[in-house]
Order: sequence, then structure tokens, then C-alpha cells
Amino acid sequence: MPRSVKVHPDHQPALVAALKRNGFATQSDLAAHLEVALSTVSNFFEG
Repeated sequence: MPRSVKVHPDHQPALVAALKRNGFATQSDLAAHLEVALSTVSNFFEG
């Protein structure tokens, strides 16, 4: 069983909008705020 969580492609536009609405201009900004690697956030967004 995979241990990763990914966004379904149908929900990516809403996720990107929510990210910007909450003050995160980039995935890098979110990764820094969460103190995780950019690759972790990127993999989540790629679905």
C-alpha cells in the first residue's frame, strides 16, 4: 500500500486557487511554511 498522498487531477485547479487565496504564491512558499522539501509538495500537487 502506498504511503503517499496525491491530489486527483480534477481537483488541482481548486487547490492552486486555495493556495493563492491563503497567501502562498508558489509551491516553494508552502513548502517553506510547512518545513518540508519542495519535492514533497510538488509530488502532492502532481497527483
